[in-house]
Amino acid sequence: RAEPEASMEYLLLANRAIATYLTGDHDGALSEWHGLDHVVMQIAYTTRAFAIRRHELLGEVLDKRSVMAPLALDGVLVDDGRQEVGPQWRVHGRAFRLPEVELWRDV
Repeated sequence: RAEPEASMEYLLLANRAIATYLTGDHDGALSEWHGLDHVVMQIAYTTRAFAIRRHELLGEVLDKRSVMAPLALDGVLVDDGRQEVGPQWRVHGRAFRLPEVELWRDV
């Protein structure tokens, strides 16, 4: 799309940054992750607060440059039982965002 919504752009690029991190390219992943700081702030949906908090917390995890298994990284913000923004954190707090299928269409 010529002008993607911030939520779509963030979803795709944040997942790519996490995947890049897992390959061991921590510098590339961190550059991409921190480049999304302004994108997450532009999300217009009610899930914006979840996305911002998740982005901040995962940024702190990624900044440590630890080698982690994919499942460990995916659950790093939820497996300890925390509820950052309520019980829905179990879904929104995962490193990989796999939301419901959405349809975007250029008109």
